[in-house]
Amino acid sequence: MLPVLEPEEESALDITLTAHDHRKSDLIAILIEISEQIGYLPRAVLINLSHRLGIALSDVFRVATFYATFSLVPVGRHIVEVCSGTSCHVRGANSILDRLRTELQLDVGQTSEDMRFTLRTVNCLGCCALAPALRIGAETYGFVKTSEVAPILRDHP
Repeated sequence: MLPVLEPEEESALDITLTAHDHRKSDLIAILIEISEQIGYLPRAVLINLSHRLGIALSDVFRVATFYATFSLVPVGRHIVEVCSGTSCHVRGANSILDRLRTELQLDVGQTSEDMRFTLRTVNCLGCCALAPALRIGAETYGFVKTSEVAPILRDHP
């Protein structure tokens, strides 16, 4: 028996599958759209998606857990990602991360109780010339100083 979905989950799944004409080959695009609508990929949604597309649940989970863009747990409105690549590391990313931990009162991988922020590290943001760098949503901040962390966070209500 399939798990019962919340109305928001059912709607997101129906709309997305219809838009993609139930094509198995669109699995990644479907997961992206569902994640954008719900904010993460609930287990019940993945089980129903597997059934509706006729794809093994293990294959759906394999894709959903392979890409860092997907989360199987709720995340904050703002995803704060600190680059931990070589350039950023050498230029002080650990200090930026420590300040973020203090300001947000979170550790890496955690989400604030008010669902405002989720703190993550990433291997590379692809902007080594701007090291140390962090990204909040689609906005990248370069040459970040620890003194700039709190003002940056205030810009994201």
